[in-house]
Amino acid sequence: KSLREAFSTFDADGDGTISASEVKAMMQRMGQRVTDADVAAMMRHMGARPGQQISFQQFASAYTNQQHDGIDPALEKSLREAFS
Repeated sequence: KSLREAFSTFDADGDGTISASEVKAMMQRMGQRVTDADVAAMMRHMGARPGQQISFQQFASAYTNQQHDGIDPALEKSLREAFS
């Protein structure tokens, strides 16, 4: 899948941004048990401050970045598998 397609998969309401609730819902649909702390870490990794949403640019930058500090390796693997 392209990054744009992956982004659109997360962007359930189609508003052009990804919220924490959209990240959590997608991860749960992928069979991952995620806590609010897991979601907060993923959002921080993608460049969002608390309460902010993720833009496509932030999503693409985080996806292609080689530094994945703060994200559980199993969650990261699931994300990568979902979009390859």
